[in-house]
Amino acid sequence: MIISGFKDYCALNFLKGALINDTEGILVQPTENVQAGRQIRFTSSEEINIMKPVLKTYILDAVEIEKKGAGSYV
Repeated sequence: MIISGFKDYCALNFLKGALINDTEGILVQPTENVQAGRQIRFTSSEEINIMKPVLKTYILDAVEIEKKGAGSYV
């Protein structure tokens, strides 16, 4: 995961985000050229606080994906 800061928002980036079960429909493809990466964008710290339970679920899902080696291209 990578945390990125931009002028209008900050983002929590998942390198294999396309493999995460996006039950909330909050993952976005950063650009049209990105294949597997997805991000969740935030415009306020309040928004992050509200989404804590969902974020925890997505982060744990990402950890499990890494443990399984899913999406490895090697």
